[in-house]
Amino acid sequence: GEYVSVGRDKHGVVKFVGETEFASGPWVGIELDLDTGKNDGEVKGVRYFKCRPNYGIFVRPDKV
Repeated sequence: GEYVSVGRDKHGVVKFVGETEFASGPWVGIELDLDTGKNDGEVKGVRYFKCRPNYGIFVRPDKV
């Protein structure tokens, strides 16, 4: 639930932290303020969190 920045121009709320099925290692799922994301919290048929379409993004922890 923490408000974070991703890079210089993306901001949002952390909705997921952990391992995923789409790639190994830790990931952070973020619901962005604007529709500049890539998903709605679901990737390859697996729901990690829920948000509006194109408001969700997954990044590595070191990018937050």
